[in-house]
Amino acid sequence: MRSMFIAPCVVLALLAPVSFADPVEALRDAEDIHVDLKQAFVTATGAVSTSQAISDEDAPPACVEKAAGSLDIVLDLTALGAPVPVQVSFVGEKVSPTRVRWTTDTMIDICVPVEIDGSTIDIRFRRVQGMLTFDAAFDDAFTDACGVSRDVRLDDFGGDSQNFIDVEAYAFCIVSGFTRVDIKLRDIDALGYAGAATTACPGDANGDGIVDFADLSVVLTQFGQMGPDLEGDLDGNGMVDFADLSLVLTNWGLTC
Repeated sequence: MRSMFIAPCVVLALLAPVSFADPVEALRDAEDIHVDLKQAFVTATGAVSTSQAISDEDAPPACVEKAAGSLDIVLDLTALGAPVPVQVSFVGEKVSPTRVRWTTDTMIDICVPVEIDGSTIDIRFRRVQGMLTFDAAFDDAFTDACGVSRDVRLDDFGGDSQNFIDVEAYAFCIVSGFTRVDIKLRDIDALGYAGAATTACPGDANGDGIVDFADLSVVLTQFGQMGPDLEGDLDGNGMVDFADLSLVLTNWGLTC
């Protein structure tokens, strides 16, 4: 069932510090959103019945498309683990200066083979409904895997009542009451980063605007370590490794 859902990536392009009155306005100015799903739970009931927990390891961070000047986003359902790329628009709403909500009710009509509990079944996806609600706050700069520095943190808010994805689907691609499958994504725990559009220096581990021996020292000192918020984790995969060392050496001498 993991092939059907892996939740979003919400991350935005970067933010110029203190140039916005509130974090939601900084989010509005961004060009994309970076989101890391930590966990969720998926159930399917009806003609097909199954359930599965999604862990942090199952759902790598993803980037969600967003036009600068708008809170609306376009989410590719493959970011939710769907077996086929489907673009779904979510309308963004500023709930408060520190809270944003996205909603969708989108009709689609795509029939694709899906592997469920070891068997492959043709599934017709017909409708996607959902809501995602996040609290936004200015935070220390975070550089994501794309080398973009972001300083607005997004934390999911409100539990299942304000964070859910529902998909109306049909087994064997036959639309009837007997073949209907209701897929639900619940228990969403997600973290995002956003900001205005400013690109950081790839390889700049200590954030001083130049890639040099200081950054090399950070990566070598933390080499092999795993965990969140490591300075040397330049590609954002949760571990300081050869990929991070390569970023430093490839961009050696770069000044931003």
